[in-house]
Amino acid sequence: LSHHLRTEKEIFDKLRSLEFNNATIKAANARLKDEKYLDDKIYAENFVRTQANLQAAGPLVISQKLKLVGIPNTDIEAALAVYETNDQMENALSLAEKYQKHYSKNSIIKQKQKINQALYAKGYDSDLIKATIDKLVFEEDNQQQLENARRTINH
Repeated sequence: LSHHLRTEKEIFDKLRSLEFNNATIKAANARLKDEKYLDDKIYAENFVRTQANLQAAGPLVISQKLKLVGIPNTDIEAALAVYETNDQMENALSLAEKYQKHYSKNSIIKQKQKINQALYAKGYDSDLIKATIDKLVFEEDNQQQLENARRTINH
């Protein structure tokens, strides 16, 4: 508990691995909850804020990660409610701009595909991804397009 917040499932799994019986584990969890050291709702809220602010993760990835550590769906939904669409759009747009620079040597179609894939992998839904890509400005670089075509033909 001293390093960071834990979930009830994490405590259960750790104590189980140390071969404590179920009654002892339940008593330990109950005491930790009573003393406010263990709260899955607070864990979920902090996790959502951290993932959104530091990782720019989308709600789908955050939800999956919370499920893996045993957070109930109701707590996940409540925690994700704080991650507003505007904040998601801001994070997705920042990521998309970064990916756009990274894939700038590709054709515009390829850039859009790569950005779409990257944002999807980060956990954003398709509607938000489409809206994000629509906000980007793509410029045709005719010289780069010609080099891409030559490279494709020569391979």
